[in-house]
Amino acid sequence: MSTINLDKLDLDGLLELQKDVEARIRGKQREYRNEIKSQIRDLMAKADLTAADLDTRASPGAAKVKYRSADGSLTWSGRGRKPKWVTAHLEKGGKIEDLSVG
Repeated sequence: MSTINLDKLDLDGLLELQKDVEARIRGKQREYRNEIKSQIRDLMAKADLTAADLDTRASPGAAKVKYRSADGSLTWSGRGRKPKWVTAHLEKGGKIEDLSVG
């Protein structure tokens, strides 16, 4: 590996060197990822696995409805921020249980 005397480079030289180094890093990262992917494919083939076999997450379906508006047109799973219609119901003195579907 050659040694570069950074003190002798002007600003343009340093910026050019930075671009070259960043490009080299991206290339090495790409090579590394491709190598790892190849190793994973080989291991999967040996074990007779597919990508679907690796997906152990629950199916990303919609969350169950826990709350329904009084007119039945709006629903909420109870996750995340309260919808405006729930907040309005609570501000009017209603209880969250009033909206519960079960």
